Amino acid sequence: MKYETLEEREKYYRNPFTARNISRYCRYREVTIIKHLPDKDMAIRPFKIFKPDHFSWLYDRLHLDKIKFDIYISNASVRLPPLPSRPEELKKAREILNKTWKQRMTGYDYYVDLDPSSPKDEQLLICWAKQITDKLHKMQIWTTGSGGVHIIELGQYNPGFIKDQIMDICCELEIPLRQPVKIINNKKHIPHKGKWIEVKDEKQIPINKKPFCDNLVYDYRRIRRAPTSLHSKTGKPMKRVQ
Repeated sequence: MKYETLEEREKYYRNPFTARNISRYCRYREVTIIKHLPDKDMAIRPFKIFKPDHFSWLYDRLHLDKIKFDIYISNASVRLPPLPSRPEELKKAREILNKTWKQRMTGYDYYVDLDPSSPKDEQLLICWAKQITDKLHKMQIWTTGSGGVHIIELGQYNPGFIKDQIMDICCELEIPLRQPVKIINNKKHIPHKGKWIEVKDEKQIPINKKPFCDNLVYDYRRIRRAPTSLHSKTGKPMKRVQ
């Protein structure tokens, strides 16, 4: 289902079931709201959302009924510092987080981002996601609302480990990578027929266009779309398919 008008989107977000779901997925995360203004995008962070009342307060405080917006959460679980009640006073909290992020982390989720060239790619990316999870185990698979697909498992993973493992799986399954280069024994390798082969000439390195698996998302401050939230461009909710 699509929620196209601001009135339809407000009805979706005012639904207690929606607020309950979003607050559940935002717990122990840094929450970022991206407001899409007529002349620019404005990212506002950090926020805490632990229960539906927190989400409802934020929705009203930022006047989100009057604008298109997206909700993102940190891929890492984190102990957030005390936050002011006035969003315009969040600068100090951002500075603290930027300086102490790794010390505040309590976990980092397994996360795979499959990017589409258009919404028509969604079924293909769901197929890729199922092939990838079959190589691991049955993790959560979510559609993002724009044709993209996320694979998620909550836990305490190392970003470098995830990146290395996913690149190997995509190589084996011949799923295109955003950056199709892996350093093995200090030499560049590229995927070829399910295996890594050494690059003899830089011109061998392919330039992949979407759809692909984005293997450049593995940093500790990575944010991802909040499950069950609406995609601002399409009005479609992020939905779990596995």
